[in-house]
Amino acid sequence: MTGLYNDDYLQQLTGEVEKLLGHWNINETANISLLTVSENATFMVTDEENNQRFIIRVHRPEYHSKKEILSELRWIQSLREQALLNTPEPLTRHDGSMVASSVMMAWNVTWWLSSLCRVNNRMRMNH
Repeated sequence: MTGLYNDDYLQQLTGEVEKLLGHWNINETANISLLTVSENATFMVTDEENNQRFIIRVHRPEYHSKKEILSELRWIQSLREQALLNTPEPLTRHDGSMVASSVMMAWNVTWWLSSLCRVNNRMRMNH
Protein backbone atom coordinates (compact mmCIF):
# COMPACT_ATOMS: atom_id res chain seq x y z
CA MET A 1 0.00 0.00 0.00
CA THR A 2 1.06 3.56 -0.55
CA GLY A 3 0.31 6.89 1.09
CA LEU A 4 -0.65 7.15 4.74
CA TYR A 5 -1.74 3.52 5.00
CA ASN A 6 1.51 1.90 3.94
CA ASP A 7 2.54 -1.48 5.36
CA ASP A 8 4.69 0.02 8.14
CA TYR A 9 1.89 2.33 9.28
CA LEU A 10 -0.67 -0.51 9.25
CA GLN A 11 1.68 -2.64 11.32
CA GLN A 12 2.01 0.26 13.79
CA LEU A 13 -1.79 0.62 13.95
CA THR A 14 -2.19 -3.11 14.59
CA GLY A 15 0.20 -2.79 17.53
CA GLU A 16 -1.78 0.15 18.90
CA VAL A 17 -5.03 -1.82 18.56
CA GLU A 18 -3.43 -4.71 20.50
CA LYS A 19 -2.49 -2.35 23.33
CA LEU A 20 -6.03 -0.95 23.58
CA LEU A 21 -8.10 -4.16 23.62
CA GLY A 22 -8.22 -4.31 27.41
CA HIS A 23 -9.64 -0.78 27.54
CA TRP A 24 -12.84 -2.19 26.00
CA ASN A 25 -12.79 -5.39 28.10
CA ILE A 26 -11.73 -7.39 25.06
CA ASN A 27 -9.48 -10.38 25.62
CA GLU A 28 -5.96 -9.16 24.92
CA THR A 29 -5.09 -12.45 23.19
CA ALA A 30 -7.83 -11.95 20.57
CA ASN A 31 -6.87 -12.21 16.90
CA ILE A 32 -6.67 -8.89 15.01
CA SER A 33 -6.99 -8.72 11.23
CA LEU A 34 -7.27 -5.78 8.85
CA LEU A 35 -10.66 -5.68 7.14
CA THR A 36 -10.38 -2.60 4.97
CA VAL A 37 -8.71 0.74 4.49
CA SER A 38 -10.62 3.80 3.30
CA GLU A 39 -10.54 7.10 5.15
CA ASN A 40 -10.13 4.85 8.21
CA ALA A 41 -8.39 1.57 8.91
CA THR A 42 -10.94 -0.99 10.03
CA PHE A 43 -9.95 -4.13 11.90
CA MET A 44 -11.87 -7.23 12.91
CA VAL A 45 -11.05 -8.61 16.34
CA THR A 46 -11.97 -12.23 17.00
CA ASP A 47 -11.95 -13.49 20.56
CA GLU A 48 -12.42 -17.22 20.07
CA GLU A 49 -12.07 -17.93 23.78
CA ASN A 50 -15.23 -15.90 24.51
CA ASN A 51 -16.89 -16.44 21.11
CA GLN A 52 -17.01 -12.71 20.36
CA ARG A 53 -16.17 -10.54 17.37
CA PHE A 54 -15.69 -6.79 17.25
CA ILE A 55 -14.92 -4.07 14.74
CA ILE A 56 -12.27 -1.52 15.61
CA ARG A 57 -12.20 1.61 13.52
CA VAL A 58 -8.99 3.61 13.60
CA HIS A 59 -9.89 7.05 12.35
CA ARG A 60 -7.60 8.78 9.91
CA PRO A 61 -5.48 11.39 11.68
CA GLU A 62 -6.93 14.90 11.66
CA TYR A 63 -9.88 13.87 9.46
CA HIS A 64 -12.72 14.05 12.00
CA SER A 65 -12.60 15.53 15.48
CA LYS A 66 -13.32 13.45 18.56
CA LYS A 67 -16.53 15.49 18.93
CA GLU A 68 -17.65 14.45 15.42
CA ILE A 69 -16.84 10.80 16.08
CA LEU A 70 -18.80 10.88 19.36
CA SER A 71 -21.71 12.50 17.58
CA GLU A 72 -21.82 9.64 15.08
CA LEU A 73 -21.64 7.02 17.84
CA ARG A 74 -24.43 8.75 19.81
CA TRP A 75 -26.55 8.82 16.65
CA ILE A 76 -25.96 5.08 16.22
CA GLN A 77 -26.99 4.53 19.85
CA SER A 78 -30.15 6.54 19.27
CA LEU A 79 -31.05 4.48 16.19
CA ARG A 80 -30.59 1.33 18.26
CA GLU A 81 -32.64 2.62 21.20
CA GLN A 82 -35.50 3.57 18.89
CA ALA A 83 -35.20 0.23 17.04
CA LEU A 84 -35.11 2.11 13.74
CA LEU A 85 -32.16 0.20 12.28
CA ASN A 86 -30.17 -2.87 13.12
CA THR A 87 -26.82 -1.18 13.79
CA PRO A 88 -23.71 -2.40 15.58
CA GLU A 89 -23.55 -1.45 19.24
CA PRO A 90 -20.75 0.92 20.20
CA LEU A 91 -18.77 -0.38 23.17
CA THR A 92 -17.74 1.76 26.08
CA ARG A 93 -14.32 1.71 27.66
CA HIS A 94 -13.49 1.13 31.36
CA ASP A 95 -13.88 4.88 31.95
CA GLY A 96 -17.29 5.03 30.23
CA SER A 97 -16.03 6.75 27.08
CA MET A 98 -16.60 5.36 23.60
CA VAL A 99 -13.50 6.77 21.91
CA ALA A 100 -9.84 6.28 22.71
CA SER A 101 -7.68 9.01 21.32
CA SER A 102 -4.13 10.20 21.11
CA VAL A 103 -2.64 13.36 19.68
CA MET A 104 -3.00 12.14 16.11
CA MET A 105 -5.79 9.56 15.99
CA ALA A 106 -8.91 8.10 17.56
CA TRP A 107 -10.31 4.58 17.88
CA ASN A 108 -13.78 3.22 18.50
CA VAL A 109 -15.16 -0.30 18.84
CA THR A 110 -18.51 -1.87 17.92
CA TRP A 111 -19.86 -5.39 18.06
CA TRP A 112 -19.68 -7.36 14.82
CA LEU A 113 -23.15 -6.82 13.31
CA SER A 114 -23.77 -10.32 11.95
CA SER A 115 -23.39 -11.66 15.50
CA LEU A 116 -26.31 -9.65 16.87
CA CYS A 117 -29.78 -10.89 17.64
CA ARG A 118 -32.79 -9.35 19.33
CA VAL A 119 -33.35 -10.46 22.93
CA ASN A 120 -35.86 -8.76 25.23
CA ASN A 121 -36.09 -5.75 22.88
CA ARG A 122 -32.30 -5.16 23.10
CA MET A 123 -29.49 -6.19 20.83
CA ARG A 124 -27.21 -8.83 22.33
CA MET A 125 -24.37 -10.98 21.07
CA ASN A 126 -25.57 -14.23 19.55
CA HIS A 127 -23.35 -16.96 21.04
